[in-house]
Amino acid sequence: MNMVDRNDFASRPAVSIGREDDVAVLRTPAPDELFTYMSRASVRGGYLRAFSIAPRADLPFLDGKVFFRYGQTFRLKQERSVPLRFDPYLHRLFRIEDAGVVVQQDQETGKAEVRESRSRDDSFLFLDPIAVPLSREEARKLFLDLRKGNRYGDIEGGCFVPPVRVLDEEGEHSYFSQEALRFRATLRRSANMAVPTPSEPAAVYIQRLCDEPILRDTLLDGSALRLTGGEGEPTGVQLTIARPTDPIEETRESALIDGSLPGPAWAAYVARALKNDVTTLVPCAHSREGEAPPMTTWDVDEAPSPNPVGFDNGSWHVMFRNLGPRLKDVEPASKAFLDTRVLSPAQLPIDRKYDHSLAERLFRGFAWRCPWKSRWEDDGWHRALIDLLPTELSGSPVEAADRIASWNAALSEPLQRVSVTFVMDDTKHDALHVRYTGTPDDEDMVRRRLLLPMGTVLNARMFWLDRGVQSELDRGLVLS
Repeated sequence: MNMVDRNDFASRPAVSIGREDDVAVLRTPAPDELFTYMSRASVRGGYLRAFSIAPRADLPFLDGKVFFRYGQTFRLKQERSVPLRFDPYLHRLFRIEDAGVVVQQDQETGKAEVRESRSRDDSFLFLDPIAVPLSREEARKLFLDLRKGNRYGDIEGGCFVPPVRVLDEEGEHSYFSQEALRFRATLRRSANMAVPTPSEPAAVYIQRLCDEPILRDTLLDGSALRLTGGEGEPTGVQLTIARPTDPIEETRESALIDGSLPGPAWAAYVARALKNDVTTLVPCAHSREGEAPPMTTWDVDEAPSPNPVGFDNGSWHVMFRNLGPRLKDVEPASKAFLDTRVLSPAQLPIDRKYDHSLAERLFRGFAWRCPWKSRWEDDGWHRALIDLLPTELSGSPVEAADRIASWNAALSEPLQRVSVTFVMDDTKHDALHVRYTGTPDDEDMVRRRLLLPMGTVLNARMFWLDRGVQSELDRGLVLS
């Protein structure tokens, strides 16, 4: 863990905790020593902090479990303290607290046990990890030394996890400033999008994925989350890793992608746990950056001066009428953020005119960033956002079948940009299958994929074979 001081971490009690047959099992070869250590720590500081490398899916199960031994009771609780809210390792941090006099329900039902045995390598519980504040230059030197096999100070038997950027150092125009992170978290709560659902649009899933703390630093290193799915393939997302430029980025890539860390032999188990965190979130292959350009910045574009127009039913008003009140009900500070960062710069109150395009651009910069492009464009991601503002983002989700029906109904509208007919295939049950006719452009297909659930398979029922990307056959030949 991040460590400082003279500490011999190898001398601490060896312990693991994991889920075994729906039982929270704490394993240690020296239970008396462990409980004495925990008792002294709780007296000294009120609780003992610990870092678990148990599988990510098991961590919520371990939360709240109580362990007993000879009258001593300790409760394991996942860390939730506010200052650590956006910490990439928060979900792996636990507090071990003296449970006092409790009803021994977990022990009686067999859901929590202490076993005197060798700790398990795949579910180590590291006691009392310590954070080390370092400047970026100090961190570069540290990880350069560690990668060369050098030891850090007086540390014995320990390892460093990849360092974490301090969010306070992110400028107010960064997508990952604390203000922007809080705004997006409130936005999702206000629109009932905080918890994933199988039917939610892919764009909602990807926007939430960008805010996963374990991914944040590698995204700021220049990595990208890219939409995947060609003709006849399911919609997915891929983490594309930027080429490391210094020892910090090399260490982060080694841990999160390759599952390796410098340090003792057991450091590999820590790295594999962190890699599991990433693959659980982004199971699609993690390719290195090749021809695709890296994300050069996550800062909001410098917005142009407003160019207001007179109509009052555009995106500015959707945000003002739909998003604003819902945000205010959940957290007034987020309503103020929307007003000052998005709505106010895009209006001229004297003439009651509004620049809807600028409002969309600012909202996208702070709340709905495309995770594979560094700069704003009128692309498929942006077109999907326009669709989501009055629906999902306003707390009115649209089912995939209804969305497809609305697309087909819009074919008769004079401003319809692409003539494409979609039909849901009800014969497929493993994922949503959609057949379409017509020749949509690439960005329009990106928009459609983003508005349908993850895993959706899109197939063309009619191919125009005079398009070079689809066939080398005679031009003009159509199969239906």
